[in-house]
Amino acid sequence: MARTAQAQFDDLSLKIAKERAQNAANAATRRLALRQAMADFDKASIQKRIAEVRSEIDRQKNEIRLENARQQIESLQRSHKLRDEAEAAALRCCLVRAPW
Repeated sequence: MARTAQAQFDDLSLKIAKERAQNAANAATRRLALRQAMADFDKASIQKRIAEVRSEIDRQKNEIRLENARQQIESLQRSHKLRDEAEAAALRCCLVRAPW
C-alpha cells in the first residue's frame, strides 16, 4: 500500500509539474501576443503621425506651387504688356520715319 501511495503521489506530482509548465508556456505565449499587439499599435500610431506630417508637407508644397504659379502669371502678364507697348512704340517709330 505504501508503494501504491508513493506511485500515486509521484504521478500526481508529475501531473502538477506538467500543468505548471503548460501554464507557464501559455502565459508566455499570451505575453508575447500582447507585446506583438502593442508593437503593432505603436507602429500604426507612428505611421499615422507620419502620414499627418506628410499630408501637411504636401499641403504646404501645393500652396507654394500655387503661389509660384500665381506669381508666374502676374510676371508674364506684366512682361507681355510691356512687350506689347514696346512693339507698338517700335511700330510708331517706323511709321513716323516712313516717307509717305
